[in-house]
Amino acid sequence: MNLEITPDAIKKLNQYKLTDNDKLLLDFDDGVGKFSKVGICSLNNDFRIIIVSQDNPDADTYNQVLKSNFKNFYYKDYSKMYMDENMKISINEVTSTLKLSGSNAGDIMPILGVFDFRN
Repeated sequence: MNLEITPDAIKKLNQYKLTDNDKLLLDFDDGVGKFSKVGICSLNNDFRIIIVSQDNPDADTYNQVLKSNFKNFYYKDYSKMYMDENMKISINEVTSTLKLSGSNAGDIMPILGVFDFRN
């Protein structure tokens, strides 16, 4: 799989002052794991970006690497079925937020939230 981050999206992500000690998670929030905002058996399935420290033990379930032109993103292996082979994180022109799109699916997540779980 490929993930392209547009220059405007990189600029927005750089506002989080990422360091080499940080890990980016492309989280499919399906109610599984400590970072989930929804309950188990929820019908709300959303992608979001989570920033954690490299040594955060809760990030261990993100066992696959998605390389990009910006930084590596880690994701849960089973969430691959909801992704496209070629994806892009860019700016949503209407909301000025990040969005995740795919070459086949179009907008996968029209508003891609970023959540900072670093200590």
